[in-house]
Amino acid sequence: MHAPGHLVAKQGMAAANKMHILDTIEVGCMYVALCLQDDTLFVAGTTKIANNVHSDPSSWMACPPRVLNLANIYPTYADSMTKCTADGPDIYMKRPNYLSIAQVVQPFHLSILLPSYPKNLINREVQRCEAMRKNPHPNVAVYHGVDTAQELTFHGHKLAQTFQKEVVTGLCFKKYDSTLQDLVDNKEHFNAKKVLEAIEAGIRHLHYIGFVHFDIKPENIFHADGEFVIGDFDSMHEIGQVCRLKGGTIGWMREQGGATMQREDDWYSFGRIKLWLEKKGSGHPDESGYPSTEAILKC
Repeated sequence: MHAPGHLVAKQGMAAANKMHILDTIEVGCMYVALCLQDDTLFVAGTTKIANNVHSDPSSWMACPPRVLNLANIYPTYADSMTKCTADGPDIYMKRPNYLSIAQVVQPFHLSILLPSYPKNLINREVQRCEAMRKNPHPNVAVYHGVDTAQELTFHGHKLAQTFQKEVVTGLCFKKYDSTLQDLVDNKEHFNAKKVLEAIEAGIRHLHYIGFVHFDIKPENIFHADGEFVIGDFDSMHEIGQVCRLKGGTIGWMREQGGATMQREDDWYSFGRIKLWLEKKGSGHPDESGYPSTEAILKC
């Protein structure tokens, strides 16, 4: 997830009473758009065949604009949560990405069945991170707490919807330099043995405190100052818990996994990373070509 402010308007800000498209994403045969009108966010959708993605969204027939209810995105702050007091360039603020949320809630049937999906997912990740904060480990990403607010802004505009109580607007983590995926993509040299030892130690710690990460993959292994940590905890479940809200990534998770969370789910993913690193040069890239990740994950 990225900060809401990272979404950039395509053609300036909205004029009064005019619905303006902020950004779009392709979902199957449709375009889903995040829109702004009178300091209120909307979600709308149109089919690709209609070829009208640049028209006024209020005229779209496939999925007319609906208000993006922020109360279904931001969980209420609780005393059991840690407020982040850290600030500066060493902090990464993980915030909801409105466009990604729009992709999930735009279909009518999902908006009915899963109205609070984003809020529940964020709340779960906060709970998991609070447990890890009490049980830190050098190979697990550092969590500093949550950011809170009662009023929200977007592109400098104060949004119309406000909250009576503070809500969690983001999770604060130590900022890392790159991911394992970045190191391999950029053909950088690194100690693959050290990477695997770090991932293994992080997994063992999460299992020790009762959790299955359930999304171990190169994009979720972070790197800074020569150290590697496991991060991104929105798929994490208690051991034995039925999978809900969000699971692992196809190709990195075992096919028979996911009904209930088991330690084996993480160890399977660990084996996939071990194979992937080996096929990608084990931290010592050369000029010869390497198989694609897709090809490796089919092995």
